[in-house]
Amino acid sequence: GPGGIGGFLAAVFWKNKIEVTCIGTDNDTEAIKKNGFHLSSKVFGDFIARPGAETNLNFRPDILLITTKAVFLDEALNKINPSLVSDSVIIPLLNGFEHIGIIRKKLGNRVAVGMIGNIEVRLNAPASAVHLTDSQPQVEIASDGDIDKAKLLEIAGLFSSFGIPVKVLNRESEVIWNKLTRLNAIALTTAASQQPLGFVRADSWWREKLIGIVREGVGVAKAEGADLDPGLVLKQIDSLPENLTTSLQRDVASGLLSEAEAIPGAVLRLAKKYHLPHQNLEEVFQLLKKRIDLKN
Repeated sequence: GPGGIGGFLAAVFWKNKIEVTCIGTDNDTEAIKKNGFHLSSKVFGDFIARPGAETNLNFRPDILLITTKAVFLDEALNKINPSLVSDSVIIPLLNGFEHIGIIRKKLGNRVAVGMIGNIEVRLNAPASAVHLTDSQPQVEIASDGDIDKAKLLEIAGLFSSFGIPVKVLNRESEVIWNKLTRLNAIALTTAASQQPLGFVRADSWWREKLIGIVREGVGVAKAEGADLDPGLVLKQIDSLPENLTTSLQRDVASGLLSEAEAIPGAVLRLAKKYHLPHQNLEEVFQLLKKRIDLKN
């Protein structure tokens, strides 16, 4: 999936002499083959990378990164012959958690759950992206049994050696919820309000909803085995730039297929499953659904 995050990673890997191939749509692969992938980044430089590009996986990779959005996951997995990744380490970097079971069912038990944060990348055109954050992205990975921890530490060392720090955690639930409790609150409130994060934090009504969604999300995380502090999550959110927007917010504004069901929808479904408080999640999610319906 050589979109924003996938293209960014492929370009950085290529710059550091890692053999990398992008698996994408006809348009993506044609653009990469013709012009390379142009990345503009304050951290990694402004350059044109020339990774390989194919519409289907046709070799055995050491590492398979899955960087599509959840709404395009099925289409992406159809490009992968499971027999070619039987010895690979498969690292999905999608938002949410429902994709993990889908990937294991399709590709087998070779999965290390991953999340990438502290990064905003926007595509200008196919195979051209701007890395907007002025610091290194942060990656966390873990596997509950599919992949040996020593192998994960080896991968972490490789990524970290060229400026993408990776932490290897003990449990997949920690990886998922360390990011998701924060992302869920930010993405849901910015997308439903169609305002940047600074507005959400400053407006009294939206601030109240933000705090409530964080607390409800932490409750779900604890039920899933991740013990988080809502105060710390809020502190992280309050440290982010005022002008921060989210891909969910932008997709909803543009009337595109979005991760509304994969991020807040999935958290809300778990809250209901565990009979946990979800009033703020429900209220703001319904506002978001109305926005989506109006765009459609």
